[in-house]
Amino acid sequence: MDKKLLFRPHVDDRVKKSTIMLKRLYPIINRRSKVSTTNKLAVYKQVVLPMLVYGSPVWMGCARTHIRKLQVVQNKFLKMIFKLPTRTRTTEVHRLACLDLISNRLQNLSIKHEARAVISEW
Repeated sequence: MDKKLLFRPHVDDRVKKSTIMLKRLYPIINRRSKVSTTNKLAVYKQVVLPMLVYGSPVWMGCARTHIRKLQVVQNKFLKMIFKLPTRTRTTEVHRLACLDLISNRLQNLSIKHEARAVISEW
């Protein structure tokens, strides 16, 4: 456990696992792949995105620099899926993918988690 509760080890682990998954999925999602963009995006949403945000209600309060690391991983995947140049703006990438930024997604997941906790009966 991180003594200052910065959750750096956990975020680094999320980034590492997602990067490993990028290497494993590369034949499917690379720019020259014949798989459709829709299917590539579905694979990302079902396999990689849950891996990136796993346990996020707990570590939502981590430093912005850690959230940026997660955003970089998401940007790599999406630019590869949509065959975009590396210099493409993040806002444009997310508009094409109809996805939120990682920070917004983490915030939404945290709000949903809190709402469920309030409603649940102990």
